[in-house]
Amino acid sequence: MRAVIGAIVSSKPCSLLKAKGILAGFYKSSASNLPSSDVGTYLLTAAEAVDDLLRAHHEVKVETKTVAIPYT
Repeated sequence: MRAVIGAIVSSKPCSLLKAKGILAGFYKSSASNLPSSDVGTYLLTAAEAVDDLLRAHHEVKVETKTVAIPYT
């Protein structure tokens, strides 16, 4: 197994949608140069998890808009 070496390019927060794009893009651009297939699987799993989280956030937003909260 080869060591993975890198540096932090940015530590600014980003949106979930952008994080998903970064993970998926990194997988697509370097799929043949990844140290092992496990790394590729990890990147795809992480991108899919972010996608699931985005869907869950959307569902919560929709549910909160449709639920009538009584004013007391």
